[in-house]
Amino acid sequence: WLELLLEPFEDFQVTVVTGRIVTPRSSVGGEFKHTVRSLSNKNPEWFGIATFGGFGLGSNMAFRRKACVGMNIFDERLGRGAPFDIAEENYAFALLLSHGYKAVQVPHAIVFHPVGGPCNVVRDARNSIVFAMLLFSEFPRNRRDLIRFLFRRIQRKPLSWPRDSPDPGEIITSGWCVLLSASFSAALLFFRTRKSKEGRILGTH
Repeated sequence: WLELLLEPFEDFQVTVVTGRIVTPRSSVGGEFKHTVRSLSNKNPEWFGIATFGGFGLGSNMAFRRKACVGMNIFDERLGRGAPFDIAEENYAFALLLSHGYKAVQVPHAIVFHPVGGPCNVVRDARNSIVFAMLLFSEFPRNRRDLIRFLFRRIQRKPLSWPRDSPDPGEIITSGWCVLLSASFSAALLFFRTRKSKEGRILGTH
């Protein structure tokens, strides 16, 4: 497993390597299942792929240390136990790719991982919306890509790339009452935990 993750780092432009995560609910198949894939910001869909579960998850990933020095690749508002319980690894992928680095996914580097707890549609919808708000704020050059991706999901159109995370179909089909409530709580959470000019996270205690 470790040798498979290390091999792509022979290319010095590669700063992120991910493997495949297998759970009892795994459904990614077809040619993507066994194909080594690379991703850079030259791909017109790179931002959606990196930020919305199209290129690996935190349970199976490695970074080039030198590329991370002096860069806060993990936003402390994101992740388990943080205000936004979602996608800290996807934020890191996007940040590194936005600086011109490359990522590689090695499907044969496999981690077996248990399934998480039961779905809470309201909580998951809030986390997804607040994550989109953070991306809109932190990646101004990619706002058009973000809006295009979200609009496609609202229209329930299929993606041209596989998602490594479960497709949150329950959120899309949950109804306007749930989405409006989640949007309101997401907005409150986002502004309560905004960054100060010095980079500190406000209102997290």
